[in-house]
Amino acid sequence: MSHSLEALTAGMDADFQQIIAQLQGMFAHAAGKVHGRPTHTYGVGARGEARIVVPIEFPENDFFIPGKTYPVLLRHSTPGGRSDNRARDGASASVKFCDEQADPSAQGLQNILMNTARSLFVRTARTFFKLVTTPNEERVEKLLEPKILDDAILAEAFRSGGSFTEYYFHSQICYELTDRSGAMSYLRFRLVPGDRGPERGQLPTSWQPKGVTCFPPFEGDPRSESYLRQDFLSRFQYGGIRYFLQGQLRPGNDKDAVDCTQVWDPERYPWTDLAEIHLTEALTPDELDVLAFDVNWTHPCIALPLATSGLWEGLQADNPASLGHARALVYQAARKARAESSLPHAS
Repeated sequence: MSHSLEALTAGMDADFQQIIAQLQGMFAHAAGKVHGRPTHTYGVGARGEARIVVPIEFPENDFFIPGKTYPVLLRHSTPGGRSDNRARDGASASVKFCDEQADPSAQGLQNILMNTARSLFVRTARTFFKLVTTPNEERVEKLLEPKILDDAILAEAFRSGGSFTEYYFHSQICYELTDRSGAMSYLRFRLVPGDRGPERGQLPTSWQPKGVTCFPPFEGDPRSESYLRQDFLSRFQYGGIRYFLQGQLRPGNDKDAVDCTQVWDPERYPWTDLAEIHLTEALTPDELDVLAFDVNWTHPCIALPLATSGLWEGLQADNPASLGHARALVYQAARKARAESSLPHAS
């Protein structure tokens, strides 16, 4: 279930509070400066329908009910703040399951935020804070050499070419799924193309970003600056866009599952189809502007693990649940700053 602000902030140690406050200030300032989202600034979106297709052996719960349909909203973007799609960057997909209608201004029943790469390149709120406060030219010495940032995982996220509809997107963080018997399992998500084809658009495996998360386009790149967005929009002339939302389950007593830098072994934790998604209508610029996503906006049977749960020892900013926990608090501050910034907004 969605945690209240009181639940998100209760029991936080002073160290974690300070890191959260600094991140909130940084992201709110960036949102006000760009008049939009501080990251994933420029994107494209659509509405459609999701049909739940979980197999009979999937834990019975009150959200993934076989045959049930939900209105959905989906937004694709590149994580950096560049409007130029030719920039060397990753890509993201955010899905909002809704109740009666796909209203972009509503919180929705369940939000799922996903990025390219199977796992994340930093492990905790503290290491993420070190990333965003370290200049690019100092990242090899301060982040890569002490192994604060995993450059191989970062490299896996980059895409150059192809289409949003050809990428694989992963939630990276996990959630707590509680079934009707009261048993809890950890759950990760991924979004794959409707044709189940191989992922396309990756950079060569020799690519080494050296801690830098976004690069300008290659010199002389002849493509349009909006080629990814235009490709996505063009597909609504030909029947829309289809995806599969899939999930991996891991036992609820395995607290290592919360480590977002891990790749869950698909042999031990196989990917299972959860929903078929069919997008049929592109969103207007005004709808994109009011559309928001949050890792903490979840169905009552799904919850974000918190760093204050007491499952780990030590400072909370160093435990693996801290990154998702921090995102829930930082997103609130960034949304407020974006809403209060002058029009027009970047979206």
